[in-house]
Formats: sequence, C-alpha cells, structure tokens
Amino acid sequence: MMNIIRADIYRIMRGKGLYITLLIVLGAIIMQSAGGGQLVTGIDYDAVVLMQNPENLENMQLQDYFERPTGAHAPFRAMASASNIVYFLLPLLCFIGVVDFSSGAVKNTLAKGVSRVKYYGAKLILTCACCAMLHLAYVLIFTIVATIVSGFGGAFDGEFIFNVARTFLAQLLVLLAVACVGNFLVFLMRSAAVIGVYIAFALVPIIVIMLLTVFDDWFLRLFNYELTTTIGMMNHIGTLPSREIAMGLLVAAGYMLAATAGGYLLLRRAEVK
Repeated sequence: MMNIIRADIYRIMRGKGLYITLLIVLGAIIMQSAGGGQLVTGIDYDAVVLMQNPENLENMQLQDYFERPTGAHAPFRAMASASNIVYFLLPLLCFIGVVDFSSGAVKNTLAKGVSRVKYYGAKLILTCACCAMLHLAYVLIFTIVATIVSGFGGAFDGEFIFNVARTFLAQLLVLLAVACVGNFLVFLMRSAAVIGVYIAFALVPIIVIMLLTVFDDWFLRLFNYELTTTIGMMNHIGTLPSREIAMGLLVAAGYMLAATAGGYLLLRRAEVK
C-alpha cells in the first residue's frame, strides 16, 4: 500500500495539477484577505439560516463580510468559505485515481499481486490526506496573509487556539466525507467523466433544494443532509445547538462509510481493463 502511495505522490509532485491548484487557492486567499469580501462556491450557510428565519438579518453584522480580516479573524473567515476545498480537490482526484484508469496502470498494479483492498485503501488514504492538507494550507495561508496585510488584531492564546481547532476539526470530518465520495466517483466512472459527475454532486442538490423551497419552506431542512452547506455550518460550531452539531457530523460519517464501502465493492466486482 505504501508503495502505491509513494508512487502517486511522486507523480503528483512532478505534474502541474498540484501547483495549479495551489495557485488558485493562493489567488482566492489574497482576494479575500487583501480586498475583503467572501468567496463561496455554492450557497453560504448564513444564507440558508437567513432563508429559514429572515428576522436574523437584524443580528447579522454584514460589514464583517466586506472588511479586511485581521489575523485573529482570518481562520474563521477562511473556514466560512471552506466549501471551496470541495472544488480545489477535483484536480487531485483526477491525478490520484483517474489517470491510473486512463493509462492502464491499475491493471498492471493488480496484476503484480496487489490486492484490490490495498489498492483502494491507498487511493482513499492519499485522497483524504490531500484534502486535509488543502484545508490546513487554506486556513494557515489565509491567516498569514491577513496578518501581513491587517495585523493580528487579537490575542493568540489558548482560547483562540481551541476555537480554531474545534472548528477546523469539525469541518475536516465533513471535508473527508466529500473526499470519500470523490474517491467513490472515481471508481464508479473510471474516466474523465468523473469531473462532471463530481461537480453535479456538489451543485445539483443545492439547486434542487432551492427550487423546491419555492413551493414550500419545509424543503430548507434538506440542507442539513447536503455536505457543502454542512461544511459552512461547522464554522458556527461554537453557537450551534448540540443536536445540530451531532446531526451534521453523523451525516458526514454516513456519507463517508457509504462511499468507502460502495467504492470498494465497485472495484472488487469490476473487470479492470
């Protein structure tokens, strides 16, 4: 398994996909840190809350979205837009999994006696590791850039570290669920078509729920089962009821288990060419 992971890391480091992804991440960070504003792909969790309870508009400090964040506020501004990681992960999914199927490398690897469970496990571990590193880089670089531009503007103490770590880890679990689903889709499609299917997974549920709310606001609760919105929800973990936190994490764990089991079963039964 480690040989597969090392070979994939070597290939990723030599390719352009990783560096293009990091440049896009850096560009998004600089735009938000230096210019103010918030770039969120999809729908922001605060927008969902506002649709559910329009009176919350009075309690929202909208100026916070447009001011340049200080270093102390930057981690939470970054994590408010952490759903962007869903899309930053896409090029790496292609390099980690799709390339093996398009080049025939998966057939050669399995022919050498590597078990399918080890092969699938190696791809899953590397996908999740890349997702975690992207999330960490997003928060760290965002904080560094914001501190350089606007100063730290707060106390770097135990409470600050605890609040950042709590939010980061909660979001990370949901992002790892997204990574597991992405890995599943790679083994489902086994071609570049995974790009369209993955984007549809991230966007279509949001669009469908929004359309359904035109008929009845009851459908807004479906956002509780949609992963990209749940990522944003976890940025409010300090103020959310325990029931909502537990539900969000359980939903993420459910996606993770289902995607992992489904992906392995697909590879186990597939005729690899």
